[in-house]
Amino acid sequence: MATCGQERIVPDLPVVFVGSSSESLNVARAVQNTLRKIARTSLWTDIFRPGGYTFDELRRQVRQCDFAVLILASDDSLSSRGTRRRVPRDNVIFEAGMLMAVLGPRRSLLLEDSSVVLKVPKDIDGITTVRFDGGEFASKGPRGILRALSKVREEVQSAGLRSRTDIAAAVDSLFVEDENLAQPVSTLVTRSWPSIASSLANLYSSGDYLRHAHTALCVRGIFEINGNYKEGVAFNEKLVHSLNELGRVEDALWTELKGVGYLRILSSDYKGGRQGLEKLYRLTEKSKIENALLRAYICRYIGISFHRDPQFADLNRAQEYFERSATEVESIQRSSPEVERRFSAKLLRNRGNLELARSNFEGAAQLFRKSRLEFIALEDSEHAGISALALSKALRLCNSHNVAEMEMLLQDAELSAMALGWKEGFANALEERAHYLLYLADESTGKRGIKFRREALFTAKRAEAAFQATDARHRTLSIAGFIEQLRSKVVDH
Repeated sequence: MATCGQERIVPDLPVVFVGSSSESLNVARAVQNTLRKIARTSLWTDIFRPGGYTFDELRRQVRQCDFAVLILASDDSLSSRGTRRRVPRDNVIFEAGMLMAVLGPRRSLLLEDSSVVLKVPKDIDGITTVRFDGGEFASKGPRGILRALSKVREEVQSAGLRSRTDIAAAVDSLFVEDENLAQPVSTLVTRSWPSIASSLANLYSSGDYLRHAHTALCVRGIFEINGNYKEGVAFNEKLVHSLNELGRVEDALWTELKGVGYLRILSSDYKGGRQGLEKLYRLTEKSKIENALLRAYICRYIGISFHRDPQFADLNRAQEYFERSATEVESIQRSSPEVERRFSAKLLRNRGNLELARSNFEGAAQLFRKSRLEFIALEDSEHAGISALALSKALRLCNSHNVAEMEMLLQDAELSAMALGWKEGFANALEERAHYLLYLADESTGKRGIKFRREALFTAKRAEAAFQATDARHRTLSIAGFIEQLRSKVVDH
């Protein structure tokens, strides 16, 4: 039996990796038997030696696979928020995330035991899931889960062979021997971006829209993280074209929304981003596209553009669009309550920003606090960190004197941005820390005050350098003015 890491002998058969816990090995073998005539399968037991399981070994093996099937069963128990839940084995969850990153969601499949309620991380929601009854399997063997096994066979046949372009080598190059895996994924992707971008350009120019779209969808979010917003707009415009060529209208609309319109706003092209989003909203109405969440995001981003635009700022128009956004998202509360809750928490923060702009600092702080608590409850550390930063700013402007809370909130925001490798987010946190240090300086006297002012100036310069590494032009200009203010205060003292 060939393993994923070996060279192909039969080039027309896809290679499938099947992973599971030791307790679910019989289910994995049933999958292997189902696929024996249409694929060359490798069980995890064929690849990993006892005690020899390593990240590098998994990475090397997966590179040559076309498809992966992971068995999620009731392997362990976990206490979460006072409730005991059944969960899959942790290494299987890790493998699922790794496989999805390399193969993409279309070539990764979860076979999930439906006889128990499993707690599964939200991060792997994008992978296709096929459910089987573990009780039926225990009593009848493979005959008890024939429908699920047939579905696995269909998915593998549909996916076929994976394109052997430079994409595999480019993605694989993200992880090298003895890599420091504590680095954010965005840092690793950015480092290998020239190779990935070159491969994608070749696919697009050759008219291979299927493989171009499939791969580009896996990395399109990197631009919001690394701050290369203008490059992201050009990248996503090509992706929109590929998706439209494939007839994937809804995917194209979402990419037009987040990858083009919103990135234009982030790059300070507020008018261009707003006009594109308004056109997109009219298109959804004209085409009668029933996607309330899409329209809600369009309205929210237009509202953000009216709030941030220094030349055409209009807080009333921003509020109007946030209200329209809330109305749109209310319609999905019953069908998707958690999605609606997460979106509403973002709107709380947007409304808080409007109150901040209106100098209603206490009202803004209340909204930011509610938003942060919602994200904590939703276990969304990224957005909890963003709301923490906004709350810290509001408390400072309120002159609340709650220094300990402001420090804690700033640390949360900084750690969240660093974990993501989010350049502008970290720059925002540095800028607010500089303001916070100036606040401490103004509350202090003598040498202590001088020390805080110098630290504020040093931190503001770090923030300026961080903003300069992104396409956020307006932030670079605003921090430059703050630095001049700090210089004068340092000289005066």
